[in-house]
Amino acid sequence: MKSHYFLDLKKRLYLKKKEIIKLVYLYLIYSKEISNLNRYKLYLYFFFSRKLKKNFEITNHCILTKNNKAVNRFTGLTRSNLKYLINWGYLNGIRKWSW
Repeated sequence: MKSHYFLDLKKRLYLKKKEIIKLVYLYLIYSKEISNLNRYKLYLYFFFSRKLKKNFEITNHCILTKNNKAVNRFTGLTRSNLKYLINWGYLNGIRKWSW
C-alpha cells in the first residue's frame, strides 16, 4: 500500500500539469495572432474535452499521523500536532500566542 503523501503528491503534479494546459489553451483562444477558424476549433476542443473537465478532490494529510482533519496547509501538520511542537519548542521562530 502506497503512502498518502506519495499518492497526494502524484495528484498534485497531475493537477499542476492540467492547469498549465488550461492556461495555454486560454492564451491561444484569446490571442489575436491565430486565425479565427483555428481559435474556434481550440475553443470547441477546450470546452468539450473530457480530459480537461475531469475533476477530483485533493485532501491534505498530516505528515506525522496521516489524519486528514484540521490540517494546516502551510505546515502539513494537524492542529494538535502543531500545538504540541510549538509548546515544546521544536519549531523555531514560532510561539504559541493566545488572547
